[in-house]
Amino acid sequence: MSAPVPSGWSALRAGTELYARSEMHAAHEAWEAAWRARHESFEGQVARALAQLAAAGVHLESGRPAGFRSLGVKSGKRLQALAMQAEPVVGAMLKELAQRVVEWAAAAAPTLAERPPATCIPG
Repeated sequence: MSAPVPSGWSALRAGTELYARSEMHAAHEAWEAAWRARHESFEGQVARALAQLAAAGVHLESGRPAGFRSLGVKSGKRLQALAMQAEPVVGAMLKELAQRVVEWAAAAAPTLAERPPATCIPG
């Protein structure tokens, strides 16, 4: 039996810690669980974009550049849209992350070491 998913931003912080340690699959799972638990909320939509970001990392690790680029672009676009809906501080963080995700997805030879930090989680 799995542990209950924390609500709100705390659920996103768990995935952020995994992502920071380059645990792409675990970060994806954590963010996807947060999205599924709160899919209608703003935080849930941020979790969805972050889950796509981590999934892009999984594709990169697995040597699937097309999947990496596709999910990276989707994540970046979703983060850009969310940035426009957010309060100013979170919006600025989401906008910066979105730009860095798009740049990472477009890199000629991307690596996990170059991944953008997921620092858009308040608190």
